[in-house]
Amino acid sequence: DRLWDARLERDALVELAAAIGSDVPFALVGHTAMGLGRGEKLTPVLARGHFHWVFAFAEGGLPTPQEYAELDRLRAGSVLPEPRVSDALMSALRAGDALALGSALGNDLQRAAVSLRPGLAMTLDVGDEYGALGTVVSGSGPTCAFLARDEEHALDLAVALTASGTCRTVTSAVGPVGGARHRPAQRIDLLHGMALADATDGWIAAHLAERLDALGQEQRARSPPGSRERGFGAGMAAANHDDVEG
Repeated sequence: DRLWDARLERDALVELAAAIGSDVPFALVGHTAMGLGRGEKLTPVLARGHFHWVFAFAEGGLPTPQEYAELDRLRAGSVLPEPRVSDALMSALRAGDALALGSALGNDLQRAAVSLRPGLAMTLDVGDEYGALGTVVSGSGPTCAFLARDEEHALDLAVALTASGTCRTVTSAVGPVGGARHRPAQRIDLLHGMALADATDGWIAAHLAERLDALGQEQRARSPPGSRERGFGAGMAAANHDDVEG
């Protein structure tokens, strides 16, 4: 709108966003909202406080039509209840209760996503292993979302996921946030310890080597003698991927 100096009213912008894609209106509006229809009809939802999230991005994508077809196949012959808003989820958001929110997270498409991409189950398992309050495939995937207790716990989850080799890249976020705004691309190279340009994600790079060593020692201590665990190796070399992108 600003680029073309169209000066559209907000309702017109939201309508245009919905024509581009079902998820686009939420990126425009931001904050916390409930989506109806295809997800493009948004109603604001009261949410207190902030929540710390970690996102693990997988290689490639998942075609949405294929995923819905797989969900239909998995549900064939089942009697499905009418969709309704989760009271537990809304209550957790109103209270700003991260623990309750994690327990209330759910995604009907997760079953289909994992069926088509079994490796996502390994990514989700890493989050469970390191104490994520909630683990869920985000939308139609293949991105996985993890709710952390606080900033420190989000750092531990980000490093554990990066070192596990089960995903391509990892980033963190604190929400809710406002609508879309321009933000320059950011990237760090784990092998060289380059800090992210943005301080919001820079803490991952700042403590990465220390966390990898500590978590690696913890995992080795839990492992039976002579066993080979998936995940951490020695220090920075343990990461199977050499970058984290924001």
